[in-house]
Amino acid sequence: MKIFAKSWLKDNKIYFEIFAMVLLGIMALAVSLSQLFVSIKEMKLMSAQLRVAERGVDPLIIPTSKYVDKSDLGVYAGDVLNIVNEGAPVFEFHPTCKVMLGVTIKKISTGEVVLNKDFALRLYYDSYVPGDGRKGVVAVYSRSGNNLKIFDLEKSIEGYAKLRGYSANIAVRRYLRVSYLGSSGSKVTKFFIVGAAGTTELMPQEEGRRKFHAYDQAVRKHDFLRIDKVNAGGFVASLFSGLRS
Repeated sequence: MKIFAKSWLKDNKIYFEIFAMVLLGIMALAVSLSQLFVSIKEMKLMSAQLRVAERGVDPLIIPTSKYVDKSDLGVYAGDVLNIVNEGAPVFEFHPTCKVMLGVTIKKISTGEVVLNKDFALRLYYDSYVPGDGRKGVVAVYSRSGNNLKIFDLEKSIEGYAKLRGYSANIAVRRYLRVSYLGSSGSKVTKFFIVGAAGTTELMPQEEGRRKFHAYDQAVRKHDFLRIDKVNAGGFVASLFSGLRS
């Protein structure tokens, strides 16, 4: 029996060797796959850490609108746009501001919106002053009396609307585009919509581009308002011409 077993093992030795090689190969493959998965996880972790690190060394641009020069009647005459960098020093900083005047008119009897339009508003800011450094206040937009002109315009439109059975609302919308060099050395472009009382939102890139394109198109077609002429009687009357009564 021993002789038979010994002979059988000798005759089938090659099969055992092949089986052992296959088994070792499978084990090596399993180890390699395990190492690959570990490497992928490490790469994802390193990528996340890199993104966090980049945020830590990137500029942090925060634009805010602030009313200034309050009168005895409680009305602020001016509106100033401050652009502040609270992050790393900013290089090759280029801001561009476009201002739109949103006008909404409704029928009082039904609440139906009969006009909802944004008008390109030129010269809302006529002064741009770059900051002294690369951190803190890096730019300021301003114009003396701009908010007072909007206040007077709003009262004119509201009075005109009420006499004709409408209600009206206007809003100044400040769109800001900033570009600068990021920590990686590549150009970064961001769009913001800056509201009153310090409310600021980061806009999606496509939406920001659309707003700037709409403004530029209106200017090219001479379909815009000038802040120094918004109280001319013709503009207020034109808003209501052709509206359904």
